[in-house]
Amino acid sequence: MGIFKYFLGLHILLIGSVCADLQAQERYLFVGTTFPSILETGADQKPKGVAVDLLEQISERTGDQFDIRILPWSRALELVKRGEASGLIGPYYSEERAEFLDFANDPFYIDRMVFISRRSDDVDWQGDYDFFKSSHILIIKNWFYGPDFEKARPHLKLYETITTEGALTMLMRERVDIVAFNERNAKHLIKALDMTTALKINEPPMAINRGFFGFSKKRKEFGLQNRMNKALRELQELGKIERINARYGLTYRAEW
Repeated sequence: MGIFKYFLGLHILLIGSVCADLQAQERYLFVGTTFPSILETGADQKPKGVAVDLLEQISERTGDQFDIRILPWSRALELVKRGEASGLIGPYYSEERAEFLDFANDPFYIDRMVFISRRSDDVDWQGDYDFFKSSHILIIKNWFYGPDFEKARPHLKLYETITTEGALTMLMRERVDIVAFNERNAKHLIKALDMTTALKINEPPMAINRGFFGFSKKRKEFGLQNRMNKALRELQELGKIERINARYGLTYRAEW
């Protein structure tokens, strides 16, 4: 009888171990849109960027496997809201998004949110939104520009677009006065579209946003969240998040 109990206990232990291994090796769909240096399509048509490198590092530590899909931002948001994707790559924190997303404990990149104007215009932005009360400001749909911008929103003349390239083109064609952007995207696109002599990034930034991995609340994958949070904290303490950002020309400091 004692031997039977021993082998029964060993059998249960082995089953539990196998189940844990299978769970840790489950595949999870993470979605996002093209964010220069954070998530984009490489020359080999595969996703690349800070987020991709970090998910590979996390996978090595947790055993979790990630399928990464690049979609229009609105589509990515909807998939996570409906629970059809486990995670969202790169969202800034906002109370609205926190209704359907659990955010990772630590950010993995930092963005300065800025106003872009034509160099020919006299823009003396000093952080006071009253300066832009009569300006036509173009914003990117579903982007979060920080709490101060949200407070000023009712008093501003805002227009929305869904494409970052189109936003800069509208500014060049004088269809709007100002475009609200993040500095990372702005530098990339202004150079790529050969607009360096025509457009400028205004200081100071309106906000500093932190970019996270977000988890679908509808899926309730708390084990995945715990494993990723633990791995991200370890990578941060080892300085690996900072080094991966630097690899793509970005600056990251945990205390920001």
